[in-house]
Amino acid sequence: MRTKSRLTTRCENQQTKSKKWMTDSLKAQKIEQEAIKQYAEQRSHTETLVCRKISHFEIMKSLVSNNRKKLLENINKIHRKSYYAQITSPKLIAVSKVQPVDRIKSVLEEGHRVFGENRIQEAQSKWPLFKEQYDNIELHLIGPLQTNKTRAAMEIADSIHTVDRHKLANSLARLAQELGKCPKLFVQVNTGDEEQKSGISPNEAENFVKECLS
Repeated sequence: MRTKSRLTTRCENQQTKSKKWMTDSLKAQKIEQEAIKQYAEQRSHTETLVCRKISHFEIMKSLVSNNRKKLLENINKIHRKSYYAQITSPKLIAVSKVQPVDRIKSVLEEGHRVFGENRIQEAQSKWPLFKEQYDNIELHLIGPLQTNKTRAAMEIADSIHTVDRHKLANSLARLAQELGKCPKLFVQVNTGDEEQKSGISPNEAENFVKECLS
């Protein structure tokens, strides 16, 4: 009965994730439309007429530039006061899942180069072309990684944030030897030890890391 209950829970969780993905996509579109509306409303009548003529891409680029500047200022302000100020510098990862190509391009045009994706298939559909067009892109895989997608992840990602089981770690190690390269790897720990969430148990994390390093 316990096994059946877990399988049922996992199925329900997958359905919830799919619904959330669709909801996130619709929210992104709504936010974008609202931002463009606000941008136009801030103009005088004459400027609004001009605004209608300039491209959607230019509007988004302007909005991204302002938001990114404010965000980086806040991050740097907090970092300067932190314990880690003399040790390392924080990175801002722009999560581009479910985002339209024009929006991602507007961020790239502003000079941002660090991005995060949840799904391998989505990353493969966007980033090979972007990497041809823009230098020094750093792609982080931040979503759950299936073992059968390991090779694809190794080939496209610069960092993988969700190493959470022995089978996946072994697959990554084998492919690193085969390909002669390996992205940066981060162990995902399920700090709340919640069954419906990915990540290794905190009680097993130390031994898991030691085995990965051995």
